[in-house]
Amino acid sequence: MRLSVKLAASGDHFVLTLLPAQRVAVGYATEVVESLQVPDPVVEVMFAAPRRTLVETGRRFDSEETTATLAEIRVLYQMLKTVPECFGSEEAFHTRTGYYRENFTDLAKGLLSAVGKISQPAEG
Repeated sequence: MRLSVKLAASGDHFVLTLLPAQRVAVGYATEVVESLQVPDPVVEVMFAAPRRTLVETGRRFDSEETTATLAEIRVLYQMLKTVPECFGSEEAFHTRTGYYRENFTDLAKGLLSAVGKISQPAEG
């Protein structure tokens, strides 16, 4: 899976372009959050957002291009970073998602890198 993401500024929003495999990974992350068998307050502590926000935001990223706020991108980042921690082993994670833990964490790092690049002042 390609780990870099395409991110462009659009006013006070961002346009995030995800490849098909990246969208599938986000879909799996969303499904995992939605199906976690822990109380909602535990999810909120783990992911720094309520379960409903996580699921609704994750579902928004199911198309090639999504216009999103910085807060929504933060939620996506947090899901990708935290979902791998919900599994006791690499094998369990791979069995459930078809990906390896580092695919999710590296995709999160790619998202963070894209935000950093777009946020740097233009040199002139």
